[in-house]
Amino acid sequence: MLWVKMPRYMKANKLRLRPLSIFDDSSINKWLRNKVILKTERLSKPACLSWFFLWWWVKRRFTCSFCIEIDSRSVGFIALYNMRLGKSAEITLMIFESIFKRHGYGTMAFKFLAQNLQRHAVVEKVFARVEADNHTALSFWRSLGFMEVSSLEGITNLSLDLNGWSGRWGPGIQY
Repeated sequence: MLWVKMPRYMKANKLRLRPLSIFDDSSINKWLRNKVILKTERLSKPACLSWFFLWWWVKRRFTCSFCIEIDSRSVGFIALYNMRLGKSAEITLMIFESIFKRHGYGTMAFKFLAQNLQRHAVVEKVFARVEADNHTALSFWRSLGFMEVSSLEGITNLSLDLNGWSGRWGPGIQY
């Protein structure tokens, strides 16, 4: 297992990032049932989705993973995978329920994570994969500064160079 030196908990106002726990299984299980997400992230669904196997698979697959909480309620997931320390990582971000989408929680979660990746020199580049016809997701990643690198088989690959990236951080961020 790879250990990355970063704060384990990040909080601002009612949003908190905390390490993914085994008790987040039901939310992650819903996420893994979405075939579009699996295809976009080039993930293969585990053959058996028992709670323990799922937990083991998620911890093994995602090097650095956080649960996104709003007022202590689990609403999303942000994680890095295919990480090459000091160089690059791929990112996935998912808000599980539509009532929590388009409130800035994904943006704030990404900015918390990006700030810590910069501060602790974990990676220099972050890559995201999005279905080419998912205009909402493309707009989201582009608004954070990601640029299109390539497009292949209906998947758009985006990249963000964290060196020199100056995303604005919200007030009251606590570690």
